[in-house]
Amino acid sequence: DIATQFVVAFDQAPQISAAGGTFAIYKGGTLVKTIPIVQGSSDVTVSGKTLVVNHGLTGFSQGDVYQLVITNGAITDFGGIAQGNWSFTIGDYVSPKLSTTAANYTPANGAEDVEANLKGNAFSLTIPFNEAVVPATGNVYVYAADGTIIDIIDVTTLNQAATANVNVPIAATAIFKELTKYYVTIDANAFVDASPNANKFAGLAANVWTFTTRDNTAPAIETKTVSDITETSAKLNVSLSEAGKYYYLL
Repeated sequence: DIATQFVVAFDQAPQISAAGGTFAIYKGGTLVKTIPIVQGSSDVTVSGKTLVVNHGLTGFSQGDVYQLVITNGAITDFGGIAQGNWSFTIGDYVSPKLSTTAANYTPANGAEDVEANLKGNAFSLTIPFNEAVVPATGNVYVYAADGTIIDIIDVTTLNQAATANVNVPIAATAIFKELTKYYVTIDANAFVDASPNANKFAGLAANVWTFTTRDNTAPAIETKTVSDITETSAKLNVSLSEAGKYYYLL
């Protein structure tokens, strides 16, 4: 396990010389640690045809470049490994995650007064990840708060290049209602990151990403009367179906 050990394989059982030597670790060209290679050491041991080095390093990060060096003579009849001859880069083994910033979502997480497609306009979601992802296998779902499915989008239909902000068009036939709360869920493994390891997205559960649609109905006049009529004035009484304003012309 590279997290705790480096292992050097030989064609025969290596022997640590009486003189010993040094195992050096460079990160980005800078020496970060030296480990004595000496007989009887618990940090550098022989196991079969391998030399096992317990390095004690922490904090490996994606993209870090390491070089490992063994001094000449540390191993009997072995000329060592010079700097630059053994190097490796730490890969990406972390699953992609969604943004924790509500405003990065479309609609914004927790948003109210969302128009959606209430006026017959195109409507789409923006799913914000912390790194570039590509569609894999699974669905994105839009639900009303009561659990009614509004739309199901198969991610294989998205045909998107790697991006951290995935656009998901909602079907024009999806029916949204005004003043209604909705939430979005995403299947586990529906997206993978763009690294060679294709780390899988864990999914999005119900009621984590929510939004509420706007009031899309104009107030209606329910009653209208005129009272307190005099030669110079009159009182206009109007009752609306909801809170609002009314205007009149004389």
